[in-house]
Order: sequence, then C-alpha cells, then structure tokens
Amino acid sequence: MIYIKKTDRSCFEMYDSVSQNNKVPACNFYRKQGALLSKVDMYAYYQEEACRNEVQFLWYLDLN
Repeated sequence: MIYIKKTDRSCFEMYDSVSQNNKVPACNFYRKQGALLSKVDMYAYYQEEACRNEVQFLWYLDLN
C-alpha cells in the first residue's frame, strides 16, 4: 500500500509505504531508496488469524 501526500503547490512531498516483516526484499528496497522506518506495529494484523504473526512496518521518504 502506497500513499503520497500532495501539497497545495501540486508538488509531492512525502512517500508513505507499508510492508510486512515477511517481505524482506520490499524492506530492503525502501531502505536503499532512503526511506525511514517510522513505525513498527506488532498488532496491526492481530484480528486476522491467518497473518496474526506478521508485523507491519511504515516507511516514509521525504521527496523535497
């Protein structure tokens, strides 16, 4: 899941992405692009039994 915040000046200023602990290549990609790991949510998928053991990572990249 990717979110991009757009300013009033029609410029993109921040890239926000979500990955899980079981998607190591995605995590490595975001890190190599300079994204910062801003949040680790161990309970993001707790209500979903099939993926209850997954951990959600939120990555941010300032595009300015």
